[in-house]
Amino acid sequence: MPEGMSENLKVLSDKVKIVKEEGKRGCKIVFEDVELGGRFLAAVKEVNARGVQESLLYSSSLISLISAAEWFVSRLIQAFFEKFPDTAKTQEKVFSLDDLKGFGSIADAERQLIEMRVGEIMWGSLDDWIKFLKTNMNLSMGYVTPHLAELTEIFQRRNVVVHNNSAVHSSYLAKVAPDLRKGISVGDKLAVPPEYLIRAIDIIELDFILVGAELWKKLDPNDAKRARALIDDAFSGLVAERWAVAEGISYFVMLDKGLAERDRLIGQLNYWQSLKWQGQFDKIKPDVEKADFSAKDELFQLGRLALLSETKPFFDLLPSVLHSGKLTCVQLRDWPIFREMRRCEEYRKFYEEHRKDFEPVGQEEPSLVQASAV
Repeated sequence: MPEGMSENLKVLSDKVKIVKEEGKRGCKIVFEDVELGGRFLAAVKEVNARGVQESLLYSSSLISLISAAEWFVSRLIQAFFEKFPDTAKTQEKVFSLDDLKGFGSIADAERQLIEMRVGEIMWGSLDDWIKFLKTNMNLSMGYVTPHLAELTEIFQRRNVVVHNNSAVHSSYLAKVAPDLRKGISVGDKLAVPPEYLIRAIDIIELDFILVGAELWKKLDPNDAKRARALIDDAFSGLVAERWAVAEGISYFVMLDKGLAERDRLIGQLNYWQSLKWQGQFDKIKPDVEKADFSAKDELFQLGRLALLSETKPFFDLLPSVLHSGKLTCVQLRDWPIFREMRRCEEYRKFYEEHRKDFEPVGQEEPSLVQASAV
């Protein structure tokens, strides 16, 4: 026991009594010292208040997350209708004669029709959105399938928080998969713990980025800007150690045949490393080992050697890559793909020999494609 603690406990024992009440569960605390009792109650109230504030913060964050997803989907659908306005038409009568007289042009009527159709779709459920995206916009959305049950639960939890003061209703139980609602009954309060919110952010960010990417690919298959945008998102995920997000985006890039070979190689390396840092490297290690990178850029060869933990070949090749300017010491120090190599004794020696080169010159900003290669 730390010095002084026994004396403090003795002082408290003279001022605080724990009393077991006859026939009742639990105990009550009786303070002989009124001032001490007041301070204790004030501290309890402060702790409770902080707990309530944190709970509200996480619940509000979940609501904002779903609202952002709704806005994103609505913008995608609107962009699709604007490019293919005929798909916004319905068999039902939309405008009255007076409505038509009020429009300045056919284009005005078309814009109003698109806004109405987007609103109709967005009033539907998550299942309605997915059905529309698959059927009307012809998106495959295979990347959503593994997360569909969790996505449904996240949207239903938001509904419970917004519309029923966080108390579970029968609709939640009917729509959520049994394994995601074990032990939950009607009337139970659903919390939004930090770890739940983080998982929800990862799933929604990944799936809705890929919805946008697939539509982009459909509308403009060979647009190089798509590669830069997605590789940048994947790299941000790697730096933040959001491996699942980086994995999903990188896999999409790797398989996107509309992109340049270099971009797809970047996606492949990022996909491989995202699995490695999740402890799943055995799943793809044979593919990495048999991949022929002999004709690839030395920077890609270096990344593959790092993933395979080939220490000697890595440090044999490193000087050439650095000398060519394809990699800097700062990037060697910071890029996620080299994290295992940085633990090696060879790296420590290299760092000591080239210490001055590891200091950034001004605001070093490698291009997105270069930075994201590893």
